[in-house]
Amino acid sequence: MSNSYPITGIYFNVSFTPPFGDDSIGFSEVAGLSINIEETDQTETTDIPKLILKRGLFPKDDFTQWIIDTLEDQTSDPRDIDIELLNSDGTIGASWHVTSANPVAWYLDPISSTESKIVLETLELTYSKIQRTV
Repeated sequence: MSNSYPITGIYFNVSFTPPFGDDSIGFSEVAGLSINIEETDQTETTDIPKLILKRGLFPKDDFTQWIIDTLEDQTSDPRDIDIELLNSDGTIGASWHVTSANPVAWYLDPISSTESKIVLETLELTYSKIQRTV
């Protein structure tokens, strides 16, 4: 029997292929899951926006090194990404496969000495294709 309720966005997994060592990477937000078709006079072009991933800032790890290598050293090591939106019972309610993702921008949220909060880093990635799999 299928679930007759919409899926909430609070439970989700993001995984990379190939993975980054033994580290599990948790994100607080995913944005940019969309595809737009733009029509001009006689042609149609597909506009794929950037994928946005946000997470708390961690000490340097394999994931951070991938970002540094790509942005600072201008190396290219594209990764596929699977994003799974989970139902409250942990089953997959919807999922997307992102092909050949590469970082193109990284930035931190503002740091303030008057607030005690987790510092978030934001990563923007380009990719060649997105496909809904479930």
